Amino acid sequence: SRTLDKRNFKLSERAEVTAVIRNIGSQHASDLVYEDDYPQYFVRDGPIKVVSGERSSVYSGPQVEGKIKWNGQVPSGQEITLTYTLQLVSSPPTPQITFQPATLTSRSTDETMNTTELEVKFVSPLQIVFTMPDTFAVGKLSEMNIILKNTLPDISLIFAFCPFSSN
Repeated sequence: SRTLDKRNFKLSERAEVTAVIRNIGSQHASDLVYEDDYPQYFVRDGPIKVVSGERSSVYSGPQVEGKIKWNGQVPSGQEITLTYTLQLVSSPPTPQITFQPATLTSRSTDETMNTTELEVKFVSPLQIVFTMPDTFAVGKLSEMNIILKNTLPDISLIFAFCPFSSN
């Protein structure tokens, strides 16, 4: 299974991902490969932590940007927990982001298992409220308001372009 500790993100926020790999079989599972291709708007922040029973360690295998990869083994009747942190570093074009299923492959048996998709929401740091009258009378001035509210303290300059036509 794979879980995220949060489902709503603002720019620069972090989330901890936990993947539990459980061997319910009677044989030792060796040569396992766990892969998680996370969305391009995130980066991994820190090491991949591995907990197996009473032991905990940091996985130091090779990593590729945009992917978490772990190679290892799980004895019969035991489980390991992988924990890693992702940080949202760029704004996605839509308010909903999908984490595709992660995969666990046994190279010795050629079996692959998939986790479920995870849906998360992006909360924009800029809130926009646009108000205007319901009707416009010919020859009369009408007032429209645009209110921009910045919800992140580290963004101090915002440019807005509002094209209007006199036609």
